[in-house]
Amino acid sequence: MSTTTAAPSQKAARYRPGRVTTLLSSGVYALLALVVLVGVLTSPQFRSPDNLINVLRSISLVGIAALGMSFVVLCGSLVDLSVAATVSVSAVVMLRLSGSSVVVATVGALVAALAVGVANGYLIKRFRANPILLTLATTTIVGGLLLIATNSRVTYTRDPGLNDIVNARIVHVPVTVLVLVVLTAACHWVLTSTTWGHRLLAVGGNDRTATYVGIDVGRVRLQAFVVCAVFAGLTGALLGSSLGSATPTAGTGYEFDALTAAVVGGTRLTGGRGSAVGVLAGAVLVGVLSNLLILSGAPYSLQQVVKGALLVIVVALGQVFGGRHER
Repeated sequence: MSTTTAAPSQKAARYRPGRVTTLLSSGVYALLALVVLVGVLTSPQFRSPDNLINVLRSISLVGIAALGMSFVVLCGSLVDLSVAATVSVSAVVMLRLSGSSVVVATVGALVAALAVGVANGYLIKRFRANPILLTLATTTIVGGLLLIATNSRVTYTRDPGLNDIVNARIVHVPVTVLVLVVLTAACHWVLTSTTWGHRLLAVGGNDRTATYVGIDVGRVRLQAFVVCAVFAGLTGALLGSSLGSATPTAGTGYEFDALTAAVVGGTRLTGGRGSAVGVLAGAVLVGVLSNLLILSGAPYSLQQVVKGALLVIVVALGQVFGGRHER
């Protein structure tokens, strides 16, 4: 039985970029080049070394969360709204355990994130729950528990040297940026060269066909939520360590920025199409655009409007052209 189903499942899960994915991926690179050019030509502050380093740091954290979010989107589960709460709880756990050792604190932060991911994935698999509603509930529960555990107070690091480690540079490149680059390469390899990556894309492309050829759809989606949570946990650990402090709502907004970066980078919202490199480009675009708005003196509310409009445009393009070319 296993011999007859293995070959079809492998064939069905092979990644083949669609026209819309190619269009959006090309568009994000062109738009990114345009935004960077505008920044370089119009703002001396933008092209200053210190500002570029700060932009890279902010992009790296959003990018890591976006890579995790892309796995959930790719398998057709739309979105994981618990990313914000997972980032927050991981940041707090990281700082609370920082007095022990960096390794213990990091493992603790990732285990806390893992628990959230397993809970999300299991409940979705077991009860076929709506991912959006379920992860929204998870966000509320985890956020509430975190407020109780911290008494709604700020958590500070117990290791003064932790900040120096995370904010260090290797050949002038921030450590967090190197982590993002390594993770992007790893995710690219997983999606293009592993059986699990092919199955993930097959589930997102057509879950009924994936089931027919022998893929356990529920299990793949559970694993995708676990990956997303672990990446959010790493984001939280790095965020708390770099700042030296964390509030119970430290991760607020990360779920939206991560989703925006993934979708703007060419990840099809209905699943099955996308790339890790595209997600990285999307994260860079969102980060650079936000930085330019900040330097121009735009209020935070306007920044949110621009990000939201960017996401709406990309989703609209996917709907208009997707149904026509990628069925």
